[in-house]
Amino acid sequence: MRPVHFKWKDTARGQAEQIGFIAQEVEKVLPQIVENPETDVLVTAADGTKTTIDDALSMSYATMVTPLVKAVQQLKQENDQLRTQLETADDNYEALRRDVQALKDAH
Repeated sequence: MRPVHFKWKDTARGQAEQIGFIAQEVEKVLPQIVENPETDVLVTAADGTKTTIDDALSMSYATMVTPLVKAVQQLKQENDQLRTQLETADDNYEALRRDVQALKDAH
């Protein structure tokens, strides 16, 4: 899933730049939040021409919040574990450095 900037093809939805995701990409990862209304969508272009889009997909961004929060929680847990491992490695390094220095000083 990659964030994208876009403008609606349908001028009725406004022409301001939007931020979102490509529903076809999201569907591969979180199919439960992508919907196919099973009706054709009528789009009015800036020049007034009307076009029908078959099989248009829509997304429930509100439903996306829960899996995103879960992913952040999992990343935080992994980050905490890695931080602990790094602190342990740093402590081990310092102990070895002191041991090496003590051996040098003894000779």
